[in-house]
Amino acid sequence: MHAATTDQVARCVFPRAPSALRLARRHLHRLDTSGLVHRFADRSRDRLVGTPGHVYALTNAGLRLAGGHHALGHRQRHAWRPTPTFLVHRLAISELFARLSEQQASGGPIVREFLAEPDAWRSYLGPAGEQLVLRPDALVRLALPDGHENSWFIEVDRDTETRPATIAAKCRAYQRYEASGHEQRRHGVFPGVAFIVPSAARAAQVHAVIVRQPPEVQPLFHVMRDDQVLAALAELEPTF
Repeated sequence: MHAATTDQVARCVFPRAPSALRLARRHLHRLDTSGLVHRFADRSRDRLVGTPGHVYALTNAGLRLAGGHHALGHRQRHAWRPTPTFLVHRLAISELFARLSEQQASGGPIVREFLAEPDAWRSYLGPAGEQLVLRPDALVRLALPDGHENSWFIEVDRDTETRPATIAAKCRAYQRYEASGHEQRRHGVFPGVAFIVPSAARAAQVHAVIVRQPPEVQPLFHVMRDDQVLAALAELEPTF
C-alpha cells in the first residue's frame, strides 16, 4: 500500500490483536519519529463526523528499507500533499488490500500478490513497435482453497468520471494489451479486468459500456460492487 490510514494498517498488520488500533498507532508513531513514514492530515474526510485522522505514506528512507520502488510524493518536496480526490482513490486501493487481508486471516483466499499503481503498470510494444503502457489501479492474485488461482487487473471506479468514452478507452487499452500476448508470455495467463464500483446504478453504467465492446472480448471485463467484491474476486468463473 502506498498510502494507508491507521485503521487500514491495524487491519493488515495486526488482524487478530484485540488492541489492533492502539498497536497500529504506536507502530506508526515510531516509524514517523524515525523518519520512515510521513504523516499528514486526511483532508478527504474533513466533512465526516469526528476528527479527520491521518494518512501515512513511506518516506524515501522508508521506501529504501522496504525494498520498494514507488511511494507517494517520494520525488517531491517534504511539504508535498496529495489532493483529496487523489487520496480518496489511493485509500480505496488500500481498502481493497485491507479487506482481502482480513478475508485471508479468516481462512479465505490467500493474497499471493497485490501490486498497487504504478507497480502494477505494464510496459509493452504495440503492433507498430511503439512503446505503450497499461495503467491498472492494482493487480491481485488470489490462491483459492481448492488450489485454483484467480488473477485480476483492478480498476477502482468512484463514480467521478461520468463520460462513457473514458470507460470505453480503458476497455480498448486492455484489449490492446491482451492482443500483444505480453502478459501471457510472462505469466501464462491474462487476468480478468474488474471494475469495482460503489453502487448498482454505477454498475449499470459501466456494464452498458462493456456490452458495446466486441463480443469476443466482453467476457474479459467484470463489474463488481463494493459490497460484493470479495466474493466476486474469488469466483472460479465470474461473469459480469
